[in-house]
Amino acid sequence: MRSAKLRRPLWLGFFALALGRWAVGFVPSSTRRFLLLAGVFTGQPAFAESGIDIYFGQGCFWHVQRDMVKLESQLLARSSGSEVTSVAGYAGGQSQGKKPVCYHNLDYPLRDYSRLGHAEAVKVAEVPESKVAAFAKAYLDSVASQLPAGRPDVQDVGPEYRAMIGLPGGAKSSVFPEIVAANDGRVKLAVGQGSDPDTADTQVVWVYDSDAFPFYQAELYHQFHDDMGTKYPASYKALKDGLLKKGRLQSVSCPEEEFSENPDMSDDPINFGAAGDDPFDKVIGIFKDEPPMPSKTGKTKFEDLDVE
Repeated sequence: MRSAKLRRPLWLGFFALALGRWAVGFVPSSTRRFLLLAGVFTGQPAFAESGIDIYFGQGCFWHVQRDMVKLESQLLARSSGSEVTSVAGYAGGQSQGKKPVCYHNLDYPLRDYSRLGHAEAVKVAEVPESKVAAFAKAYLDSVASQLPAGRPDVQDVGPEYRAMIGLPGGAKSSVFPEIVAANDGRVKLAVGQGSDPDTADTQVVWVYDSDAFPFYQAELYHQFHDDMGTKYPASYKALKDGLLKKGRLQSVSCPEEEFSENPDMSDDPINFGAAGDDPFDKVIGIFKDEPPMPSKTGKTKFEDLDVE
């Protein structure tokens, strides 16, 4: 039989719990909801800061993925394959629902990302809202430092290499003012209409509502790939296995091969220009002719980052 000394703390605990629940009834409902979220009445820790998925495009996604992994390491302390979230893919074109979007190939030409108006992009998942400005600044620093092309590789020509940012709500997002502040007037942030023109030599970065223009994961062979003329370390390439185990990367029903000849798209009605006869004129009126070839700047990409 338990002694009175052991029973007393037990009864006191029940009494304190009942008193606490009774006291909650006298707290205004709005205050009560806030305190419950903060864990005051539940005894649970407050919820973690909410995060959003953002995608970025700036030429070939091979180097953009490497840059975003660096940013995740530097700004979010994510370094292992179970923590990193940067995934290469396609965005900014026609919504395909659950159908795949593929790289240039002969097996599924109608799935070709460029035919569908998409551009190469990299999505970073669960970026805390307090870090969105830092991500945007690093990205926009890179675009601005490589003007007039806005990208490091002069071989990246065409609308599938346009500069862009995609986030839920697009320009109407509550965090978009922070992106505008991070830009500091250096480039022109224009609302994307989908299937938009190239941004080379225009100082433009398209802004997409990722709810209307979702991101589609690219083939596995594109993930953590060497860039043109640049070999990345084995530790970087090994991140792919971690993302596969975590489920952030999955197989897609597209050809998994390094390259297949791009089919003729000259008569494709859903190719470049699907946003209208003159998308630029409708949005910001930059030019009416074919976009010029980008100029090589000699600037390095994300040169201010030193994270390996």
